[in-house]
Amino acid sequence: MKRVVAVALIGAFVVCMINNATAWAYTPESEKVRKITADAIKYLVKSSKEDSIGGEALKGLAVYKYYHRYRDLKVSDIDHPQVQYAVKYIRNELQKGLNNSDKTLNYSLGIAIIFLCEIDGNQKAYRSEIETLLRALFARQRPDGAWSYPDEATGDTSQTQYGILSTWFAIKKGYQVPGNSMQRAVDWLIRTQDPSGQFPYQGYDPGPGNYNRIRQGQVRFTMSPAALGCLYIAQDSAGLAGQRTQPKSTDVFKSTKAVRRTVKISVNAPMLRRAISDGNRWYNANHSLAKLDTGKNFHYYLYSFERYHAMKAFCEGTRGGPAPWYDAGVDTLAATQKELHWSGTRGPVISTSFALLFLLRSMEIAIEDTAGGQSRGGYELPDDLTSLTAGDLKDGQVVGPKKVTDIESILKLIEEGDLADLQRIIPDLDGEVLDPDRVKRKKQVGKLRETLTSGGFSQRLAAAKMISSSGDIDNVPHLIFALTDGDHRITRTARDGLRLISRKFKGFGLSDLPTIDEKELAVKKWRRWYQSVRPAASDGDVN
Repeated sequence: MKRVVAVALIGAFVVCMINNATAWAYTPESEKVRKITADAIKYLVKSSKEDSIGGEALKGLAVYKYYHRYRDLKVSDIDHPQVQYAVKYIRNELQKGLNNSDKTLNYSLGIAIIFLCEIDGNQKAYRSEIETLLRALFARQRPDGAWSYPDEATGDTSQTQYGILSTWFAIKKGYQVPGNSMQRAVDWLIRTQDPSGQFPYQGYDPGPGNYNRIRQGQVRFTMSPAALGCLYIAQDSAGLAGQRTQPKSTDVFKSTKAVRRTVKISVNAPMLRRAISDGNRWYNANHSLAKLDTGKNFHYYLYSFERYHAMKAFCEGTRGGPAPWYDAGVDTLAATQKELHWSGTRGPVISTSFALLFLLRSMEIAIEDTAGGQSRGGYELPDDLTSLTAGDLKDGQVVGPKKVTDIESILKLIEEGDLADLQRIIPDLDGEVLDPDRVKRKKQVGKLRETLTSGGFSQRLAAAKMISSSGDIDNVPHLIFALTDGDHRITRTARDGLRLISRKFKGFGLSDLPTIDEKELAVKKWRRWYQSVRPAASDGDVN
């Protein structure tokens, strides 16, 4: 079987090269992917029960993601019987009490938290269950920051990834987590990286604060995407993703000062960057799906494989480009699917669920879904966002409306607020929200311009939305600059703002997930347009 798969992958690679990389272009909407995912769903909904929190949550997550991705099927994702069965199962198990002697409990806790966070969009229905699971998860975190089996002396990279991933989901959905939990876990991953750049299954830790790498005894090929995905999650959570340097020799930005970047978690940024760089270097030189046994834990690996690539593209601003890693995975899964499912060490239901999450590009969906915000604690946001002040927030939750006459509280959140608070209010920042007083408005826009050039992701997105809604042609150079942002949501906001201000509602192209070349072309066209309406503007004004 491995020989057949390897030959298939090599053949696909040759075709790709012949056609200048255009032969491979799979997406979740491709006919081939739609076919094998439809077959997998048929198997899952008819499969036997897993009788474990992790197993039922994983199957429920796969079914939910399938119908969430393919909304054209017009089948409810949250209300699907398999999804609701998983919810009921988790609730029943929590009522009975968790089995702390279960060696797979850390996996089960992580998957269950992810599942419930994914389906609990308004944070009302499953808040109690999520908070109970989070308490259990953090109670099992080791002093060194990792998660592992109860009887192991060393931390476990495989389990730690689920602690970090579920914490990320909880943060994105507005739940309170221990301030240093993710920081400690990520620091452990950094400390246990092998000198080669790869990562171990069980990590030998030189100790807190010691970043002198030591040789790891159980390095595994499959642990690299698991660990690297976590490091990119940390980069996002610390507000370090998509950072850019200010353009040189620009008049329009000459008075811009760096603003203090507020972060949700604190990490050792230099060591994090070193770990990511060295990990990617090893991975790029050594990775090949053909090296892996398509039985055993192959499908479990694919889940972390997709997560790594999704977070990497998100943090580096390269989303929407070619994905040969996905193409290779699709071809491998298509060649190995038997009787609607896949088999591995953990059984066909678990293997098929993991394979389905890969094919659906599950983490990519999660990144999109968590880009917006909801009211924390189940409260509805006020219809008029200008009625929301910092005083209305307690521990990140809306506690009651209080009418104000300006947006200073919103600007304060952008400059100093909690990331989760920003993500919660971002969807409501569209529209005319700046002060009508010209002097105050100018001061507010000045603060937003500073944030747009040097803030963290949430700050930049909020600033882009508010500047875009101003309708002021003086803001065009700043929005042109924002087109080059590493995050496509900020690029899209700037694009739409330019269209609004210019009244050129088709703009100059630029798709929702543009390539770097598309961005550069759009920047050139918008520069030319701005100079046509402002002939006195120099090249430096719009660089």
